[in-house]
Amino acid sequence: MVFDTVIIGAGAMGSATAYWLSKYQNVALIEQFDLLHHNGSSHGESRVIRKTYRENHFSDMMNEAYTLWNDVQNETKKQVYWKIGGLDLGIEGNIDLTKTIKVCEDRELNHQILNARELRAKYPAYSKINDDYSAIYQEDTGILNASKSVDMFQRQAMSQGCQVIPNSPVLSIKDSGELKIIETLRNTYYAKKVIVTTGSWMNKLVNSLGYELALKIWKLSFGYYKVKDFNHFMPKNFPVFIHWGNDYDYGFPIHEKNGYVKIAPHDNKLIEKLDFNDGNNNVNQELIDHVSNFIDNTFTGIDTSNPLIETCLYTMTENENFIIDYFPDDDNIILAGGFSGHGFKFTPLIGKILQEMTIEGESRFHLNEFKLNNFIK
Repeated sequence: MVFDTVIIGAGAMGSATAYWLSKYQNVALIEQFDLLHHNGSSHGESRVIRKTYRENHFSDMMNEAYTLWNDVQNETKKQVYWKIGGLDLGIEGNIDLTKTIKVCEDRELNHQILNARELRAKYPAYSKINDDYSAIYQEDTGILNASKSVDMFQRQAMSQGCQVIPNSPVLSIKDSGELKIIETLRNTYYAKKVIVTTGSWMNKLVNSLGYELALKIWKLSFGYYKVKDFNHFMPKNFPVFIHWGNDYDYGFPIHEKNGYVKIAPHDNKLIEKLDFNDGNNNVNQELIDHVSNFIDNTFTGIDTSNPLIETCLYTMTENENFIIDYFPDDDNIILAGGFSGHGFKFTPLIGKILQEMTIEGESRFHLNEFKLNNFIK
């Protein structure tokens, strides 16, 4: 079977790329597991979407990403984004909070600064916040449903003619004149171009092509915590939050599970080898204890005694910039990875960028921070 482009990896970024490319090309999207599986980083019901960033380039990209999310929702008649507002908070003078405020000011982003007294008065759950805290409120922050988003992109891609092929691990990518040979466990496919969006499995294919990327993989442990007063933790009274400090924690109001909030750390134990039979699904109790301590010292009305714990994979670069670039000496292979931790909100934009790189040979977006040579070991 011959295609214009084969995309390897049907998570968020691969599915969004298939959505955009299938409007113009004959495309295949190949996935090693079932569609909408829970082995990677693109499942679940909640991801943060926000414009409040420490970095100018990410804040600028998010303006376009919001537009694209709305466009795709309108086209597909699906809702995957809920606008509920959000807080970035920390001790006054915290460098990350200060940088975020400056970006909001420089980009004239509508926002509100709250001191500790105002924060406690407006949001009762924050009654334990110390007087040296402050927060940024931004109304466009909200929640994306990850699994519904991936499904939305895949279904629309298929309606546009994309061939989606699950349960087909890719064994190798080879050259054959003007075409690439993509060998899987089940079939062999041919394509003019290949896009690799395999998340935590990125290095498996890149290694077979003679390179290794500086990627770190976590098994993130996060929890759902029962609340005592539902009203205090509904979206209007408990927006999405990001806590900046020596440790970085984030959370959501009651949304996924009735009577529970979701709170997670932005840290975890590195995985040296991906193997779903070696215990990597075990939770990191040290991190769960850290989150429980953070909750007990920050909020009123959350029960930390018996959380519901889940896990997912995080795959990131050291500086948390993304990898979006052509393969060395081969513009017919494009790599896109390192999105975990904060990349999901960019999903339709990353797909659009990869579509432009495939068809036009370049993207109109500024991608210097995402060049491959920044991340080759």
